[in-house]
Amino acid sequence: MYFEQTSNIKKHALNLGFFACGVAKSEVLSDDKIHYENYLQRGDHGEMNYLTNYFDKRFNPALVLENTKSVIVVLWDYSMYDPKKTPEGKLAKYACGEDYHIVIKSKLLQLENEIHKLFPQANMRSFVDASPVLEKTWAIKAGVGFRGRNTLLINPTIGSYCNIGVILTDQELAYDTPLEITCGTCSRCLESCPTGALALPYQLNARNCISYYNAEKKRAATFDLHGWAQGCDECQMCCPWNMGTRYEVAGYEVSSKHTPHLEPRNPAPNN
Repeated sequence: MYFEQTSNIKKHALNLGFFACGVAKSEVLSDDKIHYENYLQRGDHGEMNYLTNYFDKRFNPALVLENTKSVIVVLWDYSMYDPKKTPEGKLAKYACGEDYHIVIKSKLLQLENEIHKLFPQANMRSFVDASPVLEKTWAIKAGVGFRGRNTLLINPTIGSYCNIGVILTDQELAYDTPLEITCGTCSRCLESCPTGALALPYQLNARNCISYYNAEKKRAATFDLHGWAQGCDECQMCCPWNMGTRYEVAGYEVSSKHTPHLEPRNPAPNN
C-alpha cells in the first residue's frame, strides 16, 4: 500500500538534493531505551545534560507528534567538501560547508510541502540534529545506512560523511527494511582514535572525544586535541567505507586503506 505516494516522496527528496531517502514504520524503541539508559549510567555523555531531557519522547515518536505512523529519513551528503586547515587548526569535514542545520531544515520544509500535495490532511514535524528523535536509529530502520563501530551511520555509497534529517508524519506509507551490512571484524576506527574515546565497538565516551571538547564544551581539554580546531574526523579518515575522500588534498595524514567489499543495495520490499 501507498507505494506510489512513497516513491513520489523519495523522488522529491532526491530532487531537493538529498542523497538518499527511506521510510520506517513508527514504533516504540524498547531496545534503544535500554542502550540509552546504559549510556547515561556510564556517564559517556559527559556534561551534555540536554541528552537526558525529553527522555520518553526519544523512544516513542507518537509522544513527539501525536499518532505518528511513519518516519521519513533523508541523508545530506557532505563527502565532497574539501577539508580545511585554519590558523587555529584542522576543521572536520562537516564544518567545511554551509551550516547543515539551516540547509537541511529548509529542504525538509520544502519536502513537507510536497507531501501535503499527496496527503493534504497530513500532520508533520521535521528535525535536524536538535530534537528528541533518535535519528541514527530511524535511519537504520529506514534502510539508508547501518551503524558503524565508531557509532556513526554509514551509508554503503558515501560512507559516514552524511547528516540526517527526519520527518514524522501521521500518514501510512510503504516501508523500507534495514540493510544487512556490518563492519565485520574491522577495527580501524577503534585503533585510530588518538584519545581512546572508542575503547569498545559501538560505544563512544564523549569525555575522551576530541569533538566533544572543541565543538560541545568549547573549553580546554585535559588531553591533546591533535591539531583539531572544530570536530574530529580521525575515526572516519581511516574507515574503508570512506574510500575516495579528499584528505590528501589538504595534506592530512591518512592511514593506508583497503577497498571494502561494497554490497550493492537492492530495493527493499515494501509492506
